Amino acid sequence: MTRVVVTGYASFDHVMQLDGVPVPGATTRILCRPAQAWPRVGGSPAYVAAALVAGGVPDAVPLSWVGADAEGDAYRAALDARGIRSDGIARVAGGRTPMALLGYTPDGGCLCLYHASLPEPLAITPHQDALLRAAAWVCVTVGPAEITERVLALPPPRIAW
Repeated sequence: MTRVVVTGYASFDHVMQLDGVPVPGATTRILCRPAQAWPRVGGSPAYVAAALVAGGVPDAVPLSWVGADAEGDAYRAALDARGIRSDGIARVAGGRTPMALLGYTPDGGCLCLYHASLPEPLAITPHQDALLRAAAWVCVTVGPAEITERVLALPPPRIAW
């Protein structure tokens, strides 16, 4: 049984610290691009699953989609290297692995530019469906509306702890 499945969008995040808030017609300098975070595995399913694994829930599985490309393979490998299951990450042909540019401003804000890059609509694969149906818990994060609706319509698990 899978203990927790976390659904939502995946992305490779390109993180940078900015010297101000970008405005049209002006240059905003990038002060820092941390080497260990360029790009980093991102998207809420990966972040939540990573926190659960770090907090002692080893069977937390992100459920999302990446491209059937080298970046998608690298995304899954990066999860595996951190001890996070990657079998809930489906490869989608005909698109690229999603990415985000995250610019952190001096006032503590964050600008997020997200490129979904995958052909819509996304679908739950048979393996992802099996993960969902076997989960004790499902955590729904920001993701495709039609998938979120389908996940929320699943019957609650009947599991005793």
